[in-house]
Order: sequence, then structure tokens, then C-alpha cells
Amino acid sequence: MKSLINKAVELWRRYSHINMALTDQMMVSGVNFLTGILMARYLGLREFGVFTIAWMAVLFCNSIQRAMIITPMMSIGPKQSKDEAPAYFGAIAVQQIFVTVFSALLIYAGTFGLATAFPQWNIHHLSAPLAASAFAYQSQDFIRRYFFTKDMHFAAFVNDFISYGGQIALLLWLFLSGGATSDSVLWIIAITSAIATATGVMRMEKLQWPTYKYFLSSCRRHWDFSKWMTSSVLMDWASGQFFTIAATAYLGPAAAGAMKACQNIMGVLHILFFGLSNVIPVRAAKILHSRGVLPMVDYLRKIALYGGIVTALYAMLAAIAPDFWLHTIYGEEYRGFGFVLRWYALIYVLLFFNTPLRAGLTALEYSKPIFVGRVVTAIFTFISIAPLISNYEIAGAVFGIFCVRVIHNGILLVALGRRIKG
Repeated sequence: MKSLINKAVELWRRYSHINMALTDQMMVSGVNFLTGILMARYLGLREFGVFTIAWMAVLFCNSIQRAMIITPMMSIGPKQSKDEAPAYFGAIAVQQIFVTVFSALLIYAGTFGLATAFPQWNIHHLSAPLAASAFAYQSQDFIRRYFFTKDMHFAAFVNDFISYGGQIALLLWLFLSGGATSDSVLWIIAITSAIATATGVMRMEKLQWPTYKYFLSSCRRHWDFSKWMTSSVLMDWASGQFFTIAATAYLGPAAAGAMKACQNIMGVLHILFFGLSNVIPVRAAKILHSRGVLPMVDYLRKIALYGGIVTALYAMLAAIAPDFWLHTIYGEEYRGFGFVLRWYALIYVLLFFNTPLRAGLTALEYSKPIFVGRVVTAIFTFISIAPLISNYEIAGAVFGIFCVRVIHNGILLVALGRRIKG
């Protein structure tokens, strides 16, 4: 018995970086899960669909930020020496400021323009809160990823607790008071994210203001690293993400609400996905740098095996009685969308395996296949989206998303295998 306890303690210490990351992501995903439930129940199917589409603008900007700044930082940052780190992270912080300001202005102008051009959409009240939440949300996401890159996992946990803990507390008060609207939810996200950002900045290690020459050099290195990945993000929104947008255009906001509600149930797996994504790229890059390619591959195989088992078990649980889960969690209005949940169960199994595949490619600083995969899936989307949705409605949309994930994972797997052998 004592030997088992000692072995458990040893395993906990050996994988402490993963344990803390998973603990942090458990909190973040738990809050997002509860937030989704509250909004789906109290806003109603249609209004929840409106919020879902609006929030996709923030997620789009955040995905660009992750491709251009965060993913390169988490792969290049760990390779910096103690003397090089202050200048490197200082340059990245400046890049981050430019990206968040531009994103907020773009979202404000876009929302205001759409509200003016299409007054019947009634979205004029979302311009300011959507822009503010985009700025604050992206800033806080950068701070937390910086902490993970620097192996400051507890600092990341505290920062996320301030942001997401405050968010769920205020949202509970808002929904229970009966004054919930899409814009009030966005303001709460903006406020709590801004507070966490301010406290996180005070915990960052000392940064060095970059020289103009060093700043340009860091921008070029990040661009060389991320140009294919950034392009792949654009292709991603032209492929898998576009099915949700098209379903809304064809079928109305309720379609987006139903798809998001089902996705939110599978979103419990984000505890695993995002938790691992915070540490796997960093760990893979360090193993590659210190020990070589084969040890990195062995590490990624173990992650794929154990994580794949956990993902498959949860997906089976959700798929066995989908209508029961939808009715129990969201209410009567969502009954009848169980088939959508079953498709998302399959999609999320594929999403998990995308994590170690991407980590291997980014550790090798070889992101071109990610872009190529997105181009292929975008072509598939443009060819198939109209007949799938017009003939099969929501079922066609989620089947299209499933096909996109199959195609993209296949391309990444082949590319990683060839790169390792070559």
C-alpha cells in the first residue's frame, strides 16, 4: 500500500505541469459550461443564437491572435535564455497590444456598420460591449498563456480564477435578478477580463522595451513561424466554422443556438483539450530541443493514447442518451436535437487528436501542413455547404463539420509522419 502511495506521489510530481494546467482548465471550462447553460436557459433559444453569432466575432479575432502571437510564443519562448527572455517577451507584449487594439476597433466598426445597414437585425446595442469584451478577453488570454510559457502555472490559475470566478459570480446574480441581455453578459465578460489582465500584468517578470531592430526581428520570426498557421485560421473559418454561420443564415438564429447548446455539453472536454494545449506545445518544444525528435514523438504518442481513451469514454456517455441530457440541462425547448449532440460526440473525438498532431508540427516549426489542410477543407466546404444544409438542415451542417475534421486530421498525420522520417 505504501509503495502505491509513493508511486502516486511520484507520478503527481513528474506530471505536475500537466496537473496544474488541467486544474486551471477544469475551472475555466467549468465556468464556460455553466455560462452556456445559464445563457441557453435564461436567454431562450433565439437570443442565445444571436449571442452565439456575436461572440463568434470575438473568437475569430482570438484565433488570429493565437496563431500570430500565442502559439509562436509558446514554442519559441521556452527556447530563450535567461538573458534573452526579457527582450523577447517585451517585443511580444508590444505585438499583443497592436493586435488587441486593432481587433476591438474592427469589431466595433463591423458591428456598427451591420447595425446601420440592417436595422431589422437589432444589434446596434452590441457594438460597444462586443468591442470591449474582445479587447479585454484577448488581453487576459495573452497573460494566462504567458504564465504557462514561463512555467508559472499557479500564477495562471490565480489569474483565471479572478477572470472566470468573477464572471460566473456576476452572471449568476444577473440571471437570477431577471435582467439578462446579450449586451449585459458581454459587459460582465469585459469587466472581469480587464480586472484579471491588470492583476496579471503586475505578476509578469520584468520585460525589456525592445529596440526597433529587435522588434522587427521578432516580428519576422513570428511571421515566418505563423504565416501558414494564420492563413489556416482564415481557412478554418471558411470551412468548419462557416457551417454554423451558414446554418444560421439558412435556418435562423435558433439553429446556432441549438448547435452551440450541443457543443457546450461536449465542451466539458475542453478541460482536457485546452489544459493539454497549454503545456503540450511547450513540453514538446523542450523535449525536441534537449533530447531530439524520437523522444518528442514518444511523448506525443502517450498523450494521444491516454487522452484519446478519456475523450472516447465521455463521447460515448453523451451519445447514449442525447435527448435526456439536452432536456435535463437546458429544458423542453431543446428537446429533439439529440442527433446533433451525437454528431458533436464524434467531432470532439477527432478534435482531441488534432491537439498532439498540431503540437508536433509546431514544435518542429513546420506549420505549412496546417494551412494546406485548411485550404482543402475550405474547398470541401464551399462545394458541399449549400446541398448539405438545404437538403438536411442542421444534420447536414454538423455532418459537414465532421467531414472537415476527418480531412484535416488525416493531412496533419501524414505531414507529421513524413517530417519525422525526413
